[in-house]
Amino acid sequence: MKARGTLIVFDIDGTLTDTAGLHGKFIAQCLLDSGVSSFNSDWNSYAHHTDSHILRHIYEIQNGRAFSKETIRSYDLLLERRYRELHKHVPISQITGATDLLTALAQYEIPFCFATGGLRKSAELKLIAAGIPFDPSQISAANDFETRIEIVRDSVRRRAEKSAHPVSRIISVGDGPWDLETAQEAGIDFVGVTMNATPPSFCSSRPVICSGNQESLLKLLDYL
Repeated sequence: MKARGTLIVFDIDGTLTDTAGLHGKFIAQCLLDSGVSSFNSDWNSYAHHTDSHILRHIYEIQNGRAFSKETIRSYDLLLERRYRELHKHVPISQITGATDLLTALAQYEIPFCFATGGLRKSAELKLIAAGIPFDPSQISAANDFETRIEIVRDSVRRRAEKSAHPVSRIISVGDGPWDLETAQEAGIDFVGVTMNATPPSFCSSRPVICSGNQESLLKLLDYL
């Protein structure tokens, strides 16, 4: 394994925590909780696949005024509350091998960070509830950025500054076509993750970890 100089950037929902489908439902519920009754819930149809972009777009159409930082914080708290209530009754699961992988990366002194299109408080709660170790300073979230490329670049910049070795290779790990598109835009490598038994079509020419097929995220070590 020739991993010196490698930095791993992880998406969270569907990549480390089994919350991809759940998160979309909670976004819709939070909009309803805040009094927004009519909106397009096809999240893939929005220009950017991030909570901040989707929520701002819907909020400004519904309310006719600018989406403020305070509004973002209020939605973040609503999402966190939803996940906290859920976790009282149903465990939030991690993708198979997530903790083992991050532990191994730490042991090999391979730096990693998290770049999520979700909001920060709910992202942190999901990682905690799923038993996944993390440093809050390693997370870049949608609270401060609307595009995934901005989130990834911020995460890479902040983590690279703390790395013991110069970063010469970056690998993005994600479960959606938006993750691959962002990696391509950033000019970095990509490894896909899927809960299905077969690789998704958008990853036809990329390495894929099929974690729903008795495979573990530890397989990522094979690509380092």
